[in-house]
Amino acid sequence: MDPTKNNILLDIGGNIGYRFREIWNYFERIIVVDLYKEAMKAVKREVRHAQTIIGDARNLPLDDESVDYVFSNAVIEHISRERRHLFASEIERVVRKGYFITTPNYYFPYEPHDYE
Repeated sequence: MDPTKNNILLDIGGNIGYRFREIWNYFERIIVVDLYKEAMKAVKREVRHAQTIIGDARNLPLDDESVDYVFSNAVIEHISRERRHLFASEIERVVRKGYFITTPNYYFPYEPHDYE
């Protein structure tokens, strides 16, 4: 990713983004999608310029090629294996330039979801 300030970032499952929030600093326009209403309220309190959407990443309420970059950290593993293709298809549909998707490595020495 090589963003400029005028690019649009979609953060799927961003919650408040404590772990990777610094990525938001590279963008003037940020859209955060998460299933949880409370998470989106927290984002709005702390990052007023972020647009928040309570929704499912497998059915994004966004137009085709409407964002420049998509970032999603540790979300895809929470989607059933049978439905992960929907998550991937939605990212491909809405993105113009590129995406960065992470998931914990099953063989890593510790479970990253347990660290705060």
